Amino acid sequence: MHLSRKSAHFCCITVCAILVAGCNSEPEMGGPEQAVAEAPAPVLTPGAAATVAPDGTALVPGSWTVGEDAMGVRAQYAEAGERPSVTVTCDPTYNSVSLSVAATAGGPQAWRLDAGGEAARIDMLPSGGVLPELTAQVNQGLAIIQSLADQGGVFMLTSPQGQPSQFPTHPGIRRVLDRCNPMAAAPIAQETPDAVIAPSEVPIR
Repeated sequence: MHLSRKSAHFCCITVCAILVAGCNSEPEMGGPEQAVAEAPAPVLTPGAAATVAPDGTALVPGSWTVGEDAMGVRAQYAEAGERPSVTVTCDPTYNSVSLSVAATAGGPQAWRLDAGGEAARIDMLPSGGVLPELTAQVNQGLAIIQSLADQGGVFMLTSPQGQPSQFPTHPGIRRVLDRCNPMAAAPIAQETPDAVIAPSEVPIR
């Protein structure tokens, strides 16, 4: 097809106009891309703590607090302004974890711990501290002790007289257990001997 000089000139102007319009077209601000970029990130929150035991009975009133100082890490369950009902403590000097309960006794007492679907005997001794409490060292590697850090669970401590006290488990206890677990920070897993249950933690049959 033959184009006249005038038609060719017109086509050239038209093509140039289209190219300029294409170069100047940019996405408008505030479009879908920007809306997605400015969307706030979702905030993950832990599940609610248990408020009653599985059988519907009430738990011991209080809440968990976790603190750390030069003496170690501890998780305490207490009502505001009251002494702790239960304390889980890590002594980093000896990598030992202890479980304490507010109670008085003239000597050793065998308590029962129910947690995570397991049961164990805990041989308690008077702590000799300012507050009347009984305490026992526990093996933080045992599943029954690890279950104290579950979310939304319940554990029970039963006195020698058969009086049960039920408490909510709490993920903050994981910080106490990990602080006294030297393997938690090890970059390479190493073989370890089979766990041995101490006399104070012999499972109840």
